[in-house]
Amino acid sequence: MPLREKQPRAGRKKQSNTKKHTKKDARELLRRSLKKTPHKGSPTKVKRVCLSEKNYEIVDPQSKWVIIELSEETSLEIHYEQIVHTIEDVLGPETESFIPLYVEKVQGKNASYVLFDGYVFIRRTDDVVSKIFRLKSEHIKGPLFIDGCMRLVSGVRINEYKAKMQERVKTLIPVAGQRVVPKVGVFKNLEGTVLSVDKKKLIAIVVFEKASRVVEAPLNVVNLSILSDSSQCNISL
Repeated sequence: MPLREKQPRAGRKKQSNTKKHTKKDARELLRRSLKKTPHKGSPTKVKRVCLSEKNYEIVDPQSKWVIIELSEETSLEIHYEQIVHTIEDVLGPETESFIPLYVEKVQGKNASYVLFDGYVFIRRTDDVVSKIFRLKSEHIKGPLFIDGCMRLVSGVRINEYKAKMQERVKTLIPVAGQRVVPKVGVFKNLEGTVLSVDKKKLIAIVVFEKASRVVEAPLNVVNLSILSDSSQCNISL
């Protein structure tokens, strides 16, 4: 007689091998999982807006740049998309500009750092000169005039601004043990502690504690506010 395979009894529950982890075990498991797969709710993939990429490119030191004055109510952090749209619409999408703003886009939301407010810069060309006086909007006053003359700055000065922006972004990198608050994402406005920082990738591992739960999340340093840190520079033209 052929042997019958043993069938499991109906309603019999399979024993689970899952162990209950302590708080210390949970931290270690999270650390290991972060190395393999990102935390589902963490904004680990950071897409840099084109504006920021252009702001790192070195320009011709011999070039001349028109200073464009913004309205008093305009904030680069809030209105930069409208400003860029107006520049491209009036002067053309190939127009070379410098906006003193660093922007990172995370999950459709922007986190940014402003070098200084009130001005943007357009590289002077014959085509730009022929259209520059049409560059006006709710947020843009137009070219800056001093003593009846349109104010220009050299490419050397623009490169200096870009270098200062890069230096300032580097100073935004927190160190282990510092308290930080994310500006965007699922951890927005939650206070956490920096566990470690990858300075090359600008990624900080931040620990958030809530009740008995401990969560570690990899976050871009630009999206973090270091407690008691100033976020804006004063630079003269």
